Amino acid sequence: MPTFTSLLDPTDPRTPEPREPGRRHPITTSGFIALCLAGGLCAAPLALAAPPAIPISDSLVANADQLNVKMGSQWFGQIAKWRIGPYAVVSSKLEATRIRTNTNLLKTKTDSTLTTHFSFVMSDDASHSATVTATRAFINRSEHEFKLNKTVRLGSEGLILESDSLGALITVHADTTENWTLLKNSMIDANERGTVEAHLLNGERKIVITPVFADRRGDKSQRPSFFSRLAANAIPPAMGYEFVEEGRSLCAIQTFGGSLRGNARMVWMHKSLDAGTKVALAAAITAMLQMESSDDAQPARE
Repeated sequence: MPTFTSLLDPTDPRTPEPREPGRRHPITTSGFIALCLAGGLCAAPLALAAPPAIPISDSLVANADQLNVKMGSQWFGQIAKWRIGPYAVVSSKLEATRIRTNTNLLKTKTDSTLTTHFSFVMSDDASHSATVTATRAFINRSEHEFKLNKTVRLGSEGLILESDSLGALITVHADTTENWTLLKNSMIDANERGTVEAHLLNGERKIVITPVFADRRGDKSQRPSFFSRLAANAIPPAMGYEFVEEGRSLCAIQTFGGSLRGNARMVWMHKSLDAGTKVALAAAITAMLQMESSDDAQPARE
């Protein structure tokens, strides 16, 4: 076997012959597959351990199961086949969005309401399930100019109020049967001030759902480049929701990771929760995801 010294001595007979300059040594198919598998196994723990891009409780991150969120196909009359870790939509029904518009006599004020009803059943690998019946209502109230003639107009164009609400009844079948209620409402007033209020209720239990956003200001000691400022204005920050009960963070959903490289949807579910609460949280998150992903649905006018 050549020693380190023999490798440096060109006269040593044990020196290996040099490779031909134009000669290549292609990797075999089996070797390539083995290399890919090894690389995937090495990268998998890093992907699973990816930290959240949204600011949530450190205690939750340290004591939670990190669950991938997948949005499956959506067929006519059904919601998307959502999957959150072991929790998956097994059946669903989606009704067409109905629009009702009312105006005053002079058509200076308009009140539009869009209503969508949907339902689904979600189950995990251990036969724990949740049946969800939900209603989404979007309301827009606006004012408009009144034209006296081609040059004279009264009033102005503007928003009076806009609200987007979701109400859902969640019946959980786990160790026991429990009923949960999900209430979520976001509102924007005429001054473009927005508010969001959301809760998950079960008798005396009240889980507060709080929107969370990543801080896009970054390191103030460094001057941002032109392209970083452009990206910050074009791409929204990472965002999601955190579920907190009596000061304790139970769960969090990252709905957008703040990057164009996939939306990086992810859920952190506290390991100590009972099976029924976990299913209820997964079902509530699914209803919220369906609500936020259905803005492009084609409505049916009533």
